Amino acid sequence: MADGPTITTIAERAGVSIASVSRVLNGLPTRQETVRKVMAAAEELGYVRNAVARSLKSRRTHQVAFAMADVGNPAYLAMLRQIQPVLKSAGYRLVLHSTDAVVADEIDVLHSLGERYVDGLIMSPLRVTEQHLDMLAAARAPVVIIGSVPEGTPVDNVRADSRTGVKLAIDHLYRLGRRTIGMVNGPTDTVPGAARGAAYREALEDLGLPYDEELVEIGDFYRAEGGRAVAALLERRPDVDALMCANDLIALGALDVLRAAGRRVPDDVAVAGMDDTDLAAASWPSLTSVSLGSAERGKAAAELLVDRLKNGDREPRRVTVPPRLAVRASTTGEEPAPYQAPGAERDAVTATATRPAPPAGRRRSGRGPRQNREMWVLLLPALVPVLIFSVGPLLYGISLAFTDAESGRNHVTSFAGLDNFAALLGDDDFWQSMQVGMIWAVSVTALQFLASLGLALLLNERLALRGVARVLAMVPWAMPPVVIGLMWRLVYHPDAGIVNSTLGTDINWLADFTWALPAVIVMGVWSGMPQTTVVLLAGLQTVPRELYEAGAMDGAGTWRRFWNITLPQLRPVIVAITSLDFVWNFNQFSLVYVLTQGGPGGRTRLPMLFAYEEAFRYGFFGYAAALGVAIVVVVLALLGVYLWRQLREAS
Repeated sequence: MADGPTITTIAERAGVSIASVSRVLNGLPTRQETVRKVMAAAEELGYVRNAVARSLKSRRTHQVAFAMADVGNPAYLAMLRQIQPVLKSAGYRLVLHSTDAVVADEIDVLHSLGERYVDGLIMSPLRVTEQHLDMLAAARAPVVIIGSVPEGTPVDNVRADSRTGVKLAIDHLYRLGRRTIGMVNGPTDTVPGAARGAAYREALEDLGLPYDEELVEIGDFYRAEGGRAVAALLERRPDVDALMCANDLIALGALDVLRAAGRRVPDDVAVAGMDDTDLAAASWPSLTSVSLGSAERGKAAAELLVDRLKNGDREPRRVTVPPRLAVRASTTGEEPAPYQAPGAERDAVTATATRPAPPAGRRRSGRGPRQNREMWVLLLPALVPVLIFSVGPLLYGISLAFTDAESGRNHVTSFAGLDNFAALLGDDDFWQSMQVGMIWAVSVTALQFLASLGLALLLNERLALRGVARVLAMVPWAMPPVVIGLMWRLVYHPDAGIVNSTLGTDINWLADFTWALPAVIVMGVWSGMPQTTVVLLAGLQTVPRELYEAGAMDGAGTWRRFWNITLPQLRPVIVAITSLDFVWNFNQFSLVYVLTQGGPGGRTRLPMLFAYEEAFRYGFFGYAAALGVAIVVVVLALLGVYLWRQLREAS
């Protein structure tokens, strides 16, 4: 063993597959028992010691550190979600530090760069002291700072425009008629506290409102501390009618205090926060907040660091992420439409689907052996391409699911058994994508069916220019998915989009954690309506006119004729098209990829998008194949239950 342990020797010692060893050592989801065996074998064989030796020799650890002030702050979690995939795709692992905004801890992290335990550092300090600047100038590894630093600091820098963000919120409160606007800030010796406090004062001056020290309370950037600061401000100035909070955690503390004091939000006091974290949309009432682009800043910082690691001699770069105001109920009193659970939407699909006709009995063909041979001779030229180009790749894809196939790993693909499927069960990203996929598929299928049925009924009537209307209804069907995606990006554009122009809002629909999925669902319904409409229109034209005439003679109105004649006659067609639509929608990829690429924060990442990322972004082909097999099993199971219920009703 002079050359040191390998994943093969570790697999032999641990009694597991090579794929399992690879997954454990790469930090991918794996059963805890397998992790324990692999790590014990690696330690016993000295794998960790030799790996460190190799990193010392190459001067590369393939690790990057992210130092943040508070690991529990949702803003940093949003950054982390974007930093991780960028680094992972570049071949780096992420090491986390939570410094609690203690300057000494941050200086220690910068000093430890000389020990080469990481190849680079992303840091988001609340305070930037002379010690910080001295250590940054002497840093032994590339550093990217998320936050403001003085001009001339020799590091890449990603910053938010919090001054403009505060002004957006103050202007919004002013337009709503608020004139006694208080400010609850964090420590003013921090970079964000100083910037947001100064911006508050400037915003009041721009609007002609006086600055009053009694309307300003300094606390800290935490929920409990923010709540105490708000209580002190309200006790001093009970006439305050709006609160500008320096971050969402302070704003949530404000909601707690106002609720306990019996003050109505926003009727008595309007509340606005900053950062637009997940908690803002989930609070009650939902919180108006200024998005400072935490996710965008995290992604930009990671990309700058990866580029710096490749091109170490380039000039430092600065990226500024513009702010955006997300208006919600804490200032306007208008809540978004309530969320509908996937189960309820599935029930809606079942309720609108109708009973299929009983299956016809099998009839004897009456063909003899000679006719059968001739039939197979004629079918063979068509069957061979099907077997080569359809069945062959399908079987190959299924076989990949039981291997450790990867790209760029320089290892021989080997049999992995059920390891990939076991890893799926513990992968939170997989379950999130399945949940998003179910919500997407059920919602789009149900809404698509209802809209298409209404359109088909309209096009089936003898109307003027009916032929032109039918052609226009088919336009989305003729458009390539990329064109549809680009068109809807323009429709939802936060500044120039027709949706915001019509509604008078400034929502960034495709980047909003609450509205991204509903917005994408609307696009999916629109793009899929033509084929559903064509099928339902064809079904309507097969319904005998005599049935409607007989119903009219019996005194049945329009609704009764629809319910008792149209729907029963369409039941086989409805079952067929809703089944096909569900499968198609669940496996959708291109439209959503062009529109959102699965963002923000995975809110629109469908199962096929997740499989694509695992295979072609990260190179885990075996894992992606297992994911595909799991998706097929889930779709077939759900479809089987749906069809079984319909057939049961029919029988």
